[in-house]
Amino acid sequence: MKNKFWFRKRKGINSKDLGWGWIPISWQGSLTILLFILANVVGNIYFGFPYAKNSVAIFLAMLGLSIILFAIIAKFKTKK
Repeated sequence: MKNKFWFRKRKGINSKDLGWGWIPISWQGSLTILLFILANVVGNIYFGFPYAKNSVAIFLAMLGLSIILFAIIAKFKTKK
């Protein structure tokens, strides 16, 4: 049977599985996290973080959008 879930939820702060968030349980979940990191690095380089006039605002907006997109994907692909 093919695994349709990409992530599993962490149990929380009161268990051995400390923290909040998602843990990848398939190659698709690992790829999603890798693409999240890569998109932020490439976006930072593309928009010229150290040189652009509004670079901090652009970086924070891109980071916020990518976090929201990642959270939506992880929510729908998380094992309950």
